[in-house]
Amino acid sequence: MKTLFDKTKILNMNMKNRFIPEYKEFTDKIHKIGSNIIMQIVYGGFMTDYNTKIRTIWGPSTMKNEVIGTWSKEMRKEEIKYLVDAYGQAAKRVKESGFDGVEIHAGHGYLLSQFLSPYYNKRKDEYGGNIENRSRIIFEIFNAMRKCVGNDFPILIKLNSYDYVKEGGLTEIDSLYVAKKLANLGINAIEVTGGNESIKEVVDSNMGAARTKIVISKEKESYFKSYATKLSKIVDIPVILIGGNRHLDVMEDILNNSNIQYFSLSRPLTAEPDLINRWINGDNKKPKCVSCNKCYTTHGKRCILNIRES
Repeated sequence: MKTLFDKTKILNMNMKNRFIPEYKEFTDKIHKIGSNIIMQIVYGGFMTDYNTKIRTIWGPSTMKNEVIGTWSKEMRKEEIKYLVDAYGQAAKRVKESGFDGVEIHAGHGYLLSQFLSPYYNKRKDEYGGNIENRSRIIFEIFNAMRKCVGNDFPILIKLNSYDYVKEGGLTEIDSLYVAKKLANLGINAIEVTGGNESIKEVVDSNMGAARTKIVISKEKESYFKSYATKLSKIVDIPVILIGGNRHLDVMEDILNNSNIQYFSLSRPLTAEPDLINRWINGDNKKPKCVSCNKCYTTHGKRCILNIRES
């Protein structure tokens, strides 16, 4: 016999699936122009100031975001299980929406990077303590996602290399452990990042993921390449380097002198959406982006240089 609760579950599922048709239309258009698209999914934790007075913000422990002041509540085990299952269902919707893969975001101070970092993870149960425990939630999420999407659908992860905090943060050794185990579990690629943007010390020292003033010299570019190079030597899956990739010759040098296979760009493409085509056509002059980060505060995340020109 059906109950009202059954109907409520069906209604909730329909609400969660309501964006699939729009996403499918979007991904179809991307495929028609000859490109692929991967969706990145994340639970932000206390990296938000949206309606925090009336919302419960989860964290590995009860902690305060030092930069924006948002507090998180320590997750109960049943809440961790709920989140793990939610990631799996989200991956399934990503696949049904026509995306070519899904990426887990585990960097920059978002929830999963908080679990990895002893700076924020003070738990005494199987989700805290040593790195095997602190990374347990990520392995469970990956397994839940793989179960929902099958073995042929690409799953990637954006993984912190360091927190760049002087004491108590995620270390390179611990991060490499997580990356290698994920590779052994069957993840398809690892995108290397770093920095914890909820820690004031990291932000003040310009050691976050989106650093400024990197165009002063080419030596400041590709600032996660040391870790990414080490990682590329111990895993048999693609390693993707982000962080200050600006000049084509710098990236080609890394490509030819390491096992790093792919490079990510973000801010340069905000400034010049056609940058890659420009490079393909032989125009290798320096990119327009000056890493000022003003795009983060403009309406629509637009490049401030383009706004001035329009």
